[in-house]
Amino acid sequence: MLLSRGVTGIESRKDGSPSLSDYQAFRGHCYITAREAGWSVREVLAPRQAIACNYALAVFASRESAITAVLNGVFPLLAFADPPTEGQLDLDFVDCAALGSAFEQLGYTVLPAAELSRLLKREMWQGLAPHEQKQVRYFRPRRVGDVIYNYWD
Repeated sequence: MLLSRGVTGIESRKDGSPSLSDYQAFRGHCYITAREAGWSVREVLAPRQAIACNYALAVFASRESAITAVLNGVFPLLAFADPPTEGQLDLDFVDCAALGSAFEQLGYTVLPAAELSRLLKREMWQGLAPHEQKQVRYFRPRRVGDVIYNYWD
């Protein structure tokens, strides 16, 4: 997977303002998706700028389990993970076919857990802007998903 310029959510003054994911629409889509799949929505949180988070997060629950959907802050890239515990920064990516297909019908690109869990190689991040590449070298993310969904400042 080649990572696209801007996916980190880190901008440069030269780049201007990036396009941002529509969090209000995402919130509504979470409720639509949950209803269609027979799940409920526990909460939907927009990125928390105070802690430099570049993604929105929604927690879904069914009778048997809970799952988290994360939306990249710049592109409509969606992934699923086990709900993070208090203070957990790395996401444990999982697949969720029931919710994933519903989100795809709404225009999101749902990324598979196997792709997000791949070890990050230099050639994968060569498409990032120079200032983003600098952050990758500084933070040293292990996996592809750690670049797309990050807590970098």
